[in-house]
Amino acid sequence: MFEQITHIQKLDIVLNSLKSYENDMCFTDSLSNRIKIEYRVDISSEEIRRVIGKLKLDGFVEVPHTQYVRISFDGYIFEENGGYAAKALIDANVVLLAQTEIDRRRTLDDLLALNSTRLNSLTKWLTVGTIAAAVAAFGLLGWQIYSSHNPEPTPIILKVKIEKKP
Repeated sequence: MFEQITHIQKLDIVLNSLKSYENDMCFTDSLSNRIKIEYRVDISSEEIRRVIGKLKLDGFVEVPHTQYVRISFDGYIFEENGGYAAKALIDANVVLLAQTEIDRRRTLDDLLALNSTRLNSLTKWLTVGTIAAAVAAFGLLGWQIYSSHNPEPTPIILKVKIEKKP
């Protein structure tokens, strides 16, 4: 007959019920009957007292007498902004965003490590190439110095005219 609800839903139902009293104080024991009729959920008077304790701790209700309660101005604002259900969603989103940021940073760290490894490999190959180019340059320089001090002999071309005697 009555549906089962979560603690967050209980907090929102009690807060919403108190809001309908509009600044009038509500007798805590009558709140249970009102909730059964309006919301078709069964919240015992003991549970309502615990819920009111939480609402008071959070600053959303005022308890001027032990048996009476009324919603505070902060309670009105909180309830209009979605109440505990909205707060739970916001908190879940904050946790999700934090986890997403942690995952993003881990991915960036992994990519940074991979790029660092690749950069080290490319630096090694660049070093090997530079050394090879330096060896080739010194080889050419040495050849130029050797060539300038040891010129190759130029072939001499002799023109010989041979005549036949008659």
